[in-house]
Amino acid sequence: MMLARSLGFAMDQEVENIDGTNFKTIEIIMGMTHSNLTKEVYNKDKYKSNLNVIDRMIAESGANELTTQEEKSLRFARYLKITYPYNENTTDMSKENILRSHSPYSLSDYQTAVCEGYTYTFNQAMLRMGIKAFEIHNDEHMLSLVKTDGNWHKMNVVGYFKNKMPKSYGAISKNSIYGYILNNAEVDSSDIITPTENIDFLYR
Repeated sequence: MMLARSLGFAMDQEVENIDGTNFKTIEIIMGMTHSNLTKEVYNKDKYKSNLNVIDRMIAESGANELTTQEEKSLRFARYLKITYPYNENTTDMSKENILRSHSPYSLSDYQTAVCEGYTYTFNQAMLRMGIKAFEIHNDEHMLSLVKTDGNWHKMNVVGYFKNKMPKSYGAISKNSIYGYILNNAEVDSSDIITPTENIDFLYR
């Protein structure tokens, strides 16, 4: 499975004279400017079985028992943060460690991840609860872009190092998930937003 981070293009423009008439020719070359190999191979049965794992996570978090979409999204984000430690082994580029870090199944299979693994799991859970969710990223970080109760929010759902994990939902403030990111220029309008379902527009 390869995740295309962005598509870029280069344009070469020339004026060509044919039988006394000038024609402007334009050559456009398109290609991927960045990609990430997750080392996963897409498998429909694996995808479906992972949804069962995510449904179990939702039930364990109690998110679906809450009233508003904002409450549900915050509860599930907190659940991920207090349950699954961040994969601190970021220099190991072996296939197994990449699967532990970057795969849509990192949290389900290995109970750890980096920002990508958290974001994919979080977004799948949001969609299971009827909440629109995207992933938004640049070269440094990935976040969730979520529409709750009519409002869009960038949400940092990434977990903590094992020795710094909070012990309760109450130990994680709303601002650490919403406010910090809203004031963080690390992700801005020049970054890439990818829908996680077939919807009718791309929110920028």
